Amino acid sequence: MAKRSEDVVSLLFTSEVNLLTGIGDLALITDLQGAPSAQVAKVGEQEGAGTVGRGIELVSALWAIRVALNVGTLYIVVGFGVTLAALITGGLSLLFYGIQYTQLDRLTQLVPLQDTALMYAVAYTSVVNFVLGLPYRKGPGPYYLWMVQILVSFVGVGIIIGCAFSVPEIRDAYGCYSQRSFMELGALGVCPNSTLAGHSHAICQQKVGATPPSSHCQILPWAGTIGAGVLRFARCGLALGLALYIATVEKNYRRLGQ
Repeated sequence: MAKRSEDVVSLLFTSEVNLLTGIGDLALITDLQGAPSAQVAKVGEQEGAGTVGRGIELVSALWAIRVALNVGTLYIVVGFGVTLAALITGGLSLLFYGIQYTQLDRLTQLVPLQDTALMYAVAYTSVVNFVLGLPYRKGPGPYYLWMVQILVSFVGVGIIIGCAFSVPEIRDAYGCYSQRSFMELGALGVCPNSTLAGHSHAICQQKVGATPPSSHCQILPWAGTIGAGVLRFARCGLALGLALYIATVEKNYRRLGQ
């Protein structure tokens, strides 16, 4: 059980859901507070009187402060945007989060957790843990599944991020062309509303095979399809990875105790 406790705590503190809400570490603190008194007393004799109790009080106070900082950060961001104050409160919350982890990791080595199911559920419901495949790695799950998860996630997320930065600019630059092969776009310069500098707009003087005269060289509806095929491939890959991730939740949880 000690090994399971350490792995669950590790997974829990790499979850952005727990970082933002504090639900998982609240459940963890509650579990430690509900540990059998005989077990706590035995640990206290070995580590010094009151060690566990003081540790739980410390992490409880850190949890309360961190949740307050998260709420304050959210209020500042919603009301005033990402300001220096928001960065300070968010940074302090992250600092206290790290201190909490070190303290809770130590406590769970002294007093093994009684019920880790809720904490594991919070840890598993995490984009970070999904993308990095950490439940397979920490479990330890089958390493080939971890490698498959890493490959699918990195390729899928990389494509989506790449498209987010590149596709809008491509649409602005070449969306006024008539629908044609992707390799032919750009041969006659860029569209007038493009942010690309130092290029001609010869495409707008075309009478045939370019933009219709009535469009005034505006972005045409077909441009919405640029990048759609690549994004579809990325979404399908991530969907398969997510299906695998969900299908192995129970198996990974069982392997934590091995």
